[in-house]
Amino acid sequence: MSNSAIAGHRRPRAGFSLVELLIVVTMMFAITGAVASMFRSQSRAFTANEARYDMVQNGRGTIEESERVIRTMGAGTPDNQPVLVYGAPTVLAFNTDYVEQDTVNMRWAAYFDPDTPTAETIAWDQTVAAAIPNSSPSYTYPTSTYQLGNGATSPAETYIFYFVSDSSTTRTDDYILYQRVN
Repeated sequence: MSNSAIAGHRRPRAGFSLVELLIVVTMMFAITGAVASMFRSQSRAFTANEARYDMVQNGRGTIEESERVIRTMGAGTPDNQPVLVYGAPTVLAFNTDYVEQDTVNMRWAAYFDPDTPTAETIAWDQTVAAAIPNSSPSYTYPTSTYQLGNGATSPAETYIFYFVSDSSTTRTDDYILYQRVN
């Protein structure tokens, strides 16, 4: 074989041309951008679902706690103290011996909590009577200080659950549930 025959026949070059590399790099940027966009979208959806889940869990916990208290309605109330004080679509007020702080004289309380303030473990005193929130017309309670047959103050405290429109949101159907004892 002569040198001229070898020179006319070229061997293929190894590697890629600049144009081929630019095409591959552009495709990689496009794929990376699409994947990043998908991950951002999924992250936002996850965060939104997590917030909704937290809201549902908070609502469920509130309902369960409220049910627990409401189930004790009337427990430990003497005959002269009303069980249901006031009821309307946005308020429920009732008497119950829900919590006791002292185990020595414990009567009918559903729960024991030594840290509960004394004023929240006995009947609401007439000298500090106040309007029931959301009552229409305004209903002031209590009309008397309720006592047991032996003259001791009734152990049944007054629980009030009431809704108030939540002004911190733009929605008109958001409410806050308040609980008040005495």
